[in-house]
Amino acid sequence: MPLDTRLWLLIVLCVVMLLTIEVTEDYVEQDWPRLRRPPNGWSHSEALRMFWTGVGLLVFPGLVLVILNLALLIAQDLPQTPVQVLGGLLVLLGWAVFVLVVSGFGSVSAYIEDLGPVVPLAVAAMLLMGDLLLLIELLGLIPSDLRQLVP
Repeated sequence: MPLDTRLWLLIVLCVVMLLTIEVTEDYVEQDWPRLRRPPNGWSHSEALRMFWTGVGLLVFPGLVLVILNLALLIAQDLPQTPVQVLGGLLVLLGWAVFVLVVSGFGSVSAYIEDLGPVVPLAVAAMLLMGDLLLLIELLGLIPSDLRQLVP
């Protein structure tokens, strides 16, 4: 029985979820304010940190929705829809930007932080769209009779 590539993708997404939890935990436990005051005049680094925390509140449900959609597709042996692909891409792109900022990776993190509240708001809008698309598709995949999920 050959393993489906979607099964490997599901395993990788579960590992990504665990690593994201660890990176975010390190970000939250740092001293306040973690972000330094950008030279462009954005004076409230605590507010900027709160924007990125709000983005984190959209990243985790998005990752869970991607994992649930993929698990149901594998369990029911269905093909993915374009809406699921678009929603997954939006969530994973938002996740990548979030992890870059939260992990403090090189000068990319400092550059994104210096842009002020524009980037977290744009990433939050992208994640919100991806989350909604995946939620709509998930509700369409869940059978009305839950006994159908049990083999």
